[in-house]
Amino acid sequence: MVSHKVWHKNTRLLGFMSATSVLAAAAVAEVKPLFVMETAPLRAFAPDDLDAGLIRAIEMLPLRIEELPSEIPGFEQHYAAMASSMLRTASEPMRFAVVHDSDAANGPTMGYGLVMSVRTADEETALNMHNHLMAAIQQTGGPELRAHDAGFMMLEMPDAPPVLFGPQANGDDWHYELRLAYDGPSAGLIDAPVDGTVMRMSLDLRTLAPVFNMAKMQAENEGIDIAASLMSELENAGLAGENALRMNMEMGYTDDGSVTHARIDNLGAMWSAFSLPSGAISRSTFNLVPADAASAKFSRFDLEMMRTMVEKLDQYEVPASEYLDYFSQSTGIDLFADIIDPLGGDAVIYSSDSTGGGGFASSVVLMQIRDQERMAQTNQKLIDLTNMAAMMVPMAGRYIRIVPWEHDDMQMYSLRFPGMPIPFEPTFTYEGDWAIFASTPQAAVAACHQIRGHGDEGLGSVRAFTDHLPKGDLFSASFVDSDRVFRDGYGTVSMIGSGLSNLARSPWDRNRDPGLIVPPYNELKAAAVPLVSWAQWEGDALETTSVGSHSMLANLTVGLGRMGGGGAAFGIIQMFGAQMAQQQGFGMIPAPVQPHVLTKGASSIDAWLTPMGQLTLLIEATASEDE
Repeated sequence: MVSHKVWHKNTRLLGFMSATSVLAAAAVAEVKPLFVMETAPLRAFAPDDLDAGLIRAIEMLPLRIEELPSEIPGFEQHYAAMASSMLRTASEPMRFAVVHDSDAANGPTMGYGLVMSVRTADEETALNMHNHLMAAIQQTGGPELRAHDAGFMMLEMPDAPPVLFGPQANGDDWHYELRLAYDGPSAGLIDAPVDGTVMRMSLDLRTLAPVFNMAKMQAENEGIDIAASLMSELENAGLAGENALRMNMEMGYTDDGSVTHARIDNLGAMWSAFSLPSGAISRSTFNLVPADAASAKFSRFDLEMMRTMVEKLDQYEVPASEYLDYFSQSTGIDLFADIIDPLGGDAVIYSSDSTGGGGFASSVVLMQIRDQERMAQTNQKLIDLTNMAAMMVPMAGRYIRIVPWEHDDMQMYSLRFPGMPIPFEPTFTYEGDWAIFASTPQAAVAACHQIRGHGDEGLGSVRAFTDHLPKGDLFSASFVDSDRVFRDGYGTVSMIGSGLSNLARSPWDRNRDPGLIVPPYNELKAAAVPLVSWAQWEGDALETTSVGSHSMLANLTVGLGRMGGGGAAFGIIQMFGAQMAQQQGFGMIPAPVQPHVLTKGASSIDAWLTPMGQLTLLIEATASEDE
């Protein structure tokens, strides 16, 4: 089991560090971060031995870029050198930040600026990167550069904020820094990873308070009451102002797995303002999902937000209630009384072998019902309305209808297309206090059996899921069975690995080869673990945690398998073929290409020289020489 709890305890302060370490020395200057992202070295993102080939291939890409000027007309050497240097540097620790400098609040960007800092291997690497960038700017005839303070060069353009860039040192450590509309204290170096942390992000909407307050004051002064009121609503919801929400996220590795943790503070205000679902899911709902589920998601659900939206629209003189009254008079369906009030509670989305083999055809949605009698009345109204609307469609209407039918003692409703060979029959039904929506009739029947207790022991018996979940109330939880979906994603991942291998290889240097990027199926599958995530409220803060495998490639395979990896693989093949078909000339043959005639014996072939055409002609010409 992934020991996420130990890692979590050791990294609870990382979000605070992420929000404060940037420009930490700038506290006197009142520089505050709006958004910060910090990353560890590239190798730290793939620490497992199974991912070693992936790292090797990525580290070879700068060498491949340096070869391109000899293959692509117009791609000059200094551009390749700069791109190669940037790619090498991108594998080092990096920090990206959007900050606000109160001392520059009267400037064109109101004090907001961007800072990007990338650690370099040494002084020589930083200086080489700087020289390549300078050469590229001068080669393009860009704006004139001039020296600035602290070793920066400044690039100024009309009606645009200044850009500063240059190598920076902190003792013996070097980094390259880029700034846009910011000239405050240096962002400095990135802290070393802590307890396996590879990435940290923070977002603090309180930093937008200066621009928000100015806009609100302007709306009030100019008598734009609607705008001023809307801004007050946003402020009350915690989306703006001095009490706005803030988010911190950390991603890292333990000895045996990966963990991602996020916390959003002050989120409770928004939840209340928009009447979003609250409460805790019942763990008994786990057993409404078959134990052979490929994936499952549990969460709280209701439609009260729609009621709040209608009230807000009325408040802003949009006659939403009048439209709903007209709809009710025309259809006999009251949005609030017939739909919003009866529905609410827990919601479940899953796919399983029991309901259809684990793919799309096995998909099931469960929604809890508060008032079964009212929901049954609403159901009949909706069926009558839908069938009546379908009959009003000329010609096609006779082929579309919702049909009630029974299986055993279960009352089902299916969307059918009588007389037409359409392989689609979504079905819904009601069982106890649950509404069931399924992609096929078979899935609906199997879901009913599971709710009645006639299926298997349920997902609550699967310890690979339940053992990860913490004690206490859960707002949501999800599960992806790696054993079940791994085979669906492996083919796509192996194709991605082959594509990266070929990209890293050289047409000139046969010794450059990253080797096998994606391990054999059984080796990689042995490292895969189920993906489990959950969310809990802690006061007005929502905390989410996800755990997975120690191998990046294993996690990628499970993730793609969950999304239907076979379809993704076919899409990659189709995309690659379309790109090859559309490309007009490459390398030695500039576009637009011209038709050529290849004579071989008594036959002549007109060939348009696309890259594949060039290769075909080369093979045939070589064959002619051999003859």
